[in-house]
Amino acid sequence: MWTSEPGLECGTCHGTPPPLPHPQVENCEVCHGAVVGADREIIDRTRHVDGKVDLDLPNDCRVCHGSENAAPPLDVAGNSSAEFASVGAHQNHVLGTSGSRAVPCGECHVVPDDVLAAGHLDSGGPAEVLFSGAAVAGGAAPKYDGETCQDSYCHGADFPDKYESGGTLTAPEWTRVDGSQTLCGSCHGLPPPVPHPQIDTCTDCHANVLSDQKSFLYPDLHVNGVVEQLLP
Repeated sequence: MWTSEPGLECGTCHGTPPPLPHPQVENCEVCHGAVVGADREIIDRTRHVDGKVDLDLPNDCRVCHGSENAAPPLDVAGNSSAEFASVGAHQNHVLGTSGSRAVPCGECHVVPDDVLAAGHLDSGGPAEVLFSGAAVAGGAAPKYDGETCQDSYCHGADFPDKYESGGTLTAPEWTRVDGSQTLCGSCHGLPPPVPHPQIDTCTDCHANVLSDQKSFLYPDLHVNGVVEQLLP
C-alpha cells in the first residue's frame, strides 16, 4: 500500500529463494554477493531493484556442496551428518578405502560442464542419480530407491556372467557408514558360489589379493568393473 510504513521484509517481493527454476538454496550471497551479504542485508542499495539481476556465479563446486572436496558433507542445506541421504556415504566413495577404489562423481551423477547447465540448478532436490561406470559393468541395471543401492555390479548384486555372487549384503543402506556393510563377504561369497572354484585362497588366481586373503596390493583395481585374475 502506498501509504504503508517503509521497511518491506525479504520475501515480500520475491521468495527466499524464488521458486524453481531458481536454485533452491537460501545463501543468496553465493551468487549475488555484490548486492546482499551473508545476513541478507542489502550491502549496495544502488544495485538492488535497479532493473538488473547482479549475478556472480561461483566456479568451484564446493561453494554449494562439499568442503575438502566437492562431495558432501556439507550438503546444499549445510547438513554434515551421514543420516541425511544428501550426505550419506559420499566420502567413503569419493575418497576410496583400503579395499576399494575412489569412485568418480560421474559414476553416480551427471557432472555439469557449467553451473547453469540444464538439470543442475533448475530442478528440485534430491540430486538425480544416474549410474554409469563400474556400477553398470556386465550389463547391470542399478537403481537407488532413496535408501539403498540395488542391482549394482559394484556391490555384488549383479555378478560377472550373471552368476550368483553369494554376497550377504548386496543392497547396502546409503546412510550407514559404520563399516558393517563392506566386510569381506558382503558383496560376494568367500568364495562365490559354483561355478566359481570352491577354494578360499584368493591369491591363487587373483594376484592383487595379498596373503591375508582380504587386503589388496592395488586397491584401485578392486571394484573397478574388471575381474583381475591370474590363473595358475
